[in-house]
Amino acid sequence: MVTDDIATPTDRKSSPCAFDKPIIHRWFSCAKANRTHVAEGEVVTCCEVACARRCASYFSAVLSRGRFLNHGELVAATMPYSQLTRFQLGAVRALCSILGVEDVDIDTLVGKTVQRYRSIEDLPYSAIIREIAATRMRRRSPGS
Repeated sequence: MVTDDIATPTDRKSSPCAFDKPIIHRWFSCAKANRTHVAEGEVVTCCEVACARRCASYFSAVLSRGRFLNHGELVAATMPYSQLTRFQLGAVRALCSILGVEDVDIDTLVGKTVQRYRSIEDLPYSAIIREIAATRMRRRSPGS
């Protein structure tokens, strides 16, 4: 369940979410996610450090294996918003495809996939990268 909160200065216990864009856009949900409204934007954090690390490890492995899609090194902090969103969305969709499920929360997807393959390093990255390459963001209509 995603919770909506207003940020307070003491909210430092949460870890950043590796898949914040699909959650912000409401394409997927996560039981461990906390939505926080900061100024005009929205930030998603993970309420469990171990889950955040597992998701971050998976996404880091995806970025390192998918660097050829961007013709070079991929660093999430310096990627354009649309490209980062595409990589995050594609990485989650790939897990849905691997497990043959739809509409499941992200923490469950990552956990079940890692459990099935025993390690983040052993995941079928060729299929994952293919899914990311096939992921297309919806284009804005003219005049929007």
